[in-house]
Amino acid sequence: MSITICEFAKLTFGAVISRMQPVSETRRSRLNMLAKTHGSVAALNSAIGWPRTDPKLTQIRNANTRAGRANSYNMGDAMAREIEQALNLPTGWMDTPPTYAELHNTPEDQHDPRVLAHKVMEDMPADKVRMALKLLLHLRNQTNTAAQQRPANQAEWISPCTVYTPEY
Repeated sequence: MSITICEFAKLTFGAVISRMQPVSETRRSRLNMLAKTHGSVAALNSAIGWPRTDPKLTQIRNANTRAGRANSYNMGDAMAREIEQALNLPTGWMDTPPTYAELHNTPEDQHDPRVLAHKVMEDMPADKVRMALKLLLHLRNQTNTAAQQRPANQAEWISPCTVYTPEY
C-alpha cells in the first residue's frame, strides 16, 4: 500500500501543507520559537551576545517594512549562522522548517495525541513508520466505515473491534 504526500500530511498533521515556505518564513518561525524558549526577544538578544535592546530580531519577527522600501526585514544567511553558532544549534537549523512536534512543544501540547504520535514516528526506522502508517490508515478507514453504519439511536451502537494483522 502506498499513500500520497497529501494523505500523509492529513494523517500526521490534521491539515494539508499546501506549499513549501520560503526560507525567510522558516527563519521567522524559528525566531519565534527561540523567542518563546528564551522568554522574550530581549533575553534572546542577550543569549546571542547582542545588546538586549537591539531592534533587529524584533523587526524581523514582526516583518516590519523597511523605511523607503517595499519589502520587509528578513534574516540573511550570515545572521542565521551567527545565531546558530551563538546558541550552539546545528548549522542550517534556522533554515530547516520546524516539525509538528517542535511547533507544539508546550506543556499543554504534550497531552495532544497527534504530538505524541508524531514524536514516536520521528524516532522510528523507515520500515516501522510504513507499518505504523498502514495501521493508522486501517484504523481511520475502519472508523469512517463504522460511522456510516451507526444506527439512528446512538445508545444501540457498539464500536466494532477487529484485530488487524499487518502484511509483511
